Amino acid sequence: MGYFTGKISDVNFHKIDSLIKEIGIDTVNYKQATCCDSPVYTIIVYHNGKRKYLKSMYPPKKMDGIINELYKTCQNNNFKKTDKILIIEQ
Repeated sequence: MGYFTGKISDVNFHKIDSLIKEIGIDTVNYKQATCCDSPVYTIIVYHNGKRKYLKSMYPPKKMDGIINELYKTCQNNNFKKTDKILIIEQ
């Protein structure tokens, strides 16, 4: 939980990018359910000059691939915690 800095591999980046394109991130129906003592999944995607904010306790099934890939990315990389949001585009 929080903000982290680091760099992921090109392979990992393209995997996440293809999953985002595959599900059609602009058309995802992500219900804002927050009702009880359960984890809340928040994903913010910046793409094509837009920001898509997704937050729910019950993300749609088609988001499973992205959520799992993001968990793997966090476990397999050495990120450093920070208090700033920094987006670097290449």
